[in-house]
Amino acid sequence: GSSVVMFSSKQLRHFMYCYLTKWSGGIYATPTLSGSRAGGPVAATWAAMCKFGEEGYIETTRQIVGAAKKIGQGIEAMEGLRLVGRADVCVVAFAGADESINCYAVADCMQKK
Repeated sequence: GSSVVMFSSKQLRHFMYCYLTKWSGGIYATPTLSGSRAGGPVAATWAAMCKFGEEGYIETTRQIVGAAKKIGQGIEAMEGLRLVGRADVCVVAFAGADESINCYAVADCMQKK
């Protein structure tokens, strides 16, 4: 997968650059915090954004956020599980209410559905 961060000005984008001068491999500079990435996922993300446009991007975001909130609400309603943090955007983290719950087993069951 790939993510996109868009800035409304060059001044804001300037703060995204990352420079490391004490790295063991020498001076390292990258235009992103996550470092260098393969071009394929970035190109695919750009192509998808061009195809769907702003309206499609907004609608897809609504669907993703809605799904995350629904999953979060479902987890909160399940006995034995607890939501970790808030499911406000696209990441839902959960844990067992006690140590007897194996979250990996729960995830496996969720994947089967």
